[in-house]
Amino acid sequence: MLLRARATIGSALGLVLACAPAPESDADEAAAPVLAEITDLDPDPGRLRAILVAEPAVLDYLPAGPAAVWAYRDGGDPDAVARVPGPLVRVARGTMIEIELRNALPVETTIHWHGLRVPATQDGTPSAQVPVPPGGSFTYRFEARDAGTFWFHPHVDAATQIERGLYGALVVEDDVASAEDFEADRVFVLDDVKLEADGTLSSTTDALDLMLGRQGNVLLVDGVRRPTLQAGAGTRERWRFVNAANGRYFRLRLQGARWLELASDGGPLPAARELDTVLLVPGERRELAVELPAAPDTALLLETLHTDRGHDVPDPGPLPLMDVVLQDPGESAPPLVWVGPDIAPLPVPGPASTRTLVLSEDDEDASDPRFYIDGLAFPETLPIMVPAGTVERWRVRNDAQMDHPLHVHGLFFQTLDPSGVPDVAAGWKDTINIPRDASVELVARFDNIGQWMVHCHILEHAERGMMTMLHVMP
Repeated sequence: MLLRARATIGSALGLVLACAPAPESDADEAAAPVLAEITDLDPDPGRLRAILVAEPAVLDYLPAGPAAVWAYRDGGDPDAVARVPGPLVRVARGTMIEIELRNALPVETTIHWHGLRVPATQDGTPSAQVPVPPGGSFTYRFEARDAGTFWFHPHVDAATQIERGLYGALVVEDDVASAEDFEADRVFVLDDVKLEADGTLSSTTDALDLMLGRQGNVLLVDGVRRPTLQAGAGTRERWRFVNAANGRYFRLRLQGARWLELASDGGPLPAARELDTVLLVPGERRELAVELPAAPDTALLLETLHTDRGHDVPDPGPLPLMDVVLQDPGESAPPLVWVGPDIAPLPVPGPASTRTLVLSEDDEDASDPRFYIDGLAFPETLPIMVPAGTVERWRVRNDAQMDHPLHVHGLFFQTLDPSGVPDVAAGWKDTINIPRDASVELVARFDNIGQWMVHCHILEHAERGMMTMLHVMP
């Protein structure tokens, strides 16, 4: 990229950060929301039947005024209202899920079940189904095959529809730990939203949004700006995180607490891993055991730290996400025993048979950047053809000047360490960051027949070319 253009991007983002709305006063603090679970209309405990209505709604992100959003409403509850995020779907592994999408929006839409290994016909992409028109409906049917934290969102004009509020979390319970191991089990969907000073959603998509992914000036946790969470001092909680932002990388830190990573995209890890910070790229999920300090009346701050992902983006310093106020001590849990599933390493084909994907960008015209896989922009990209049951090794090389989070539909993969061995300690993945001027290698078994998307999960990049199709052939 031209040095002048790079300086312009950095300066512009610095201005955006400097002009973010001022924090609310303590008097305006909002309690951390608890996501309402979707109404199950089927009495069979092995089945979930529910209704999601996508419709216009009005939310107050800022005291200055309301924002007109699009949101999901629990159609099985006559008293429910549309909210961001949508209702939480929580089921046991093996549950048969049937969710009817009713479209009350003025545009067509779908639901993609991000990370879930569903049949190709239920994946919610234009290659899988005809989008649901205004006033129409479609019923998705699939089995919750894998434990883990997932999410759902449209895959039609995703950069716009997700930014306007169409997303929600889906949790498939595991049997690694019991409820007694945690004082609480919480789901936090992270996002940022671009607002005008009067509280309305910004209608401007500028060159900075296209180049970096839309950078909101207000950070949200479960749809609320800097909420306050009340928790018991000395307790242990389970926190599940989803990054639903168009382009923001969240590097999380909670000083004063101990974090143990329990699960990644594809479910529980074989063993818990202690972490100081947790990086979530767009589309990624992680689950943590959070051991809180024992002193009551202590205030902690969940914040996101700067991630240098290229293009000379300036460091705005730590940004607050959520206040955590410790109340009287809760019931202290015994030491956590986390014995996750054994993850067998996949066989790794030799380097000579490695498939290479090259990510690149063209930003000579900063107002009209383009993004490519193997030098081509979707839909001109060449499909990846793989016979069912094949194990392939992929090397994803990023020749661009910024990081790109790659998401593969329909399957999980294992990343390879520098010696070419599967990093089973990191668990199964479906979304992985590809650093600029670097390569990441992964290995996957292609056993889910159908047509699947492979794309950057910075939504503006996918819609401007960084996407291709994967055909798993019978």
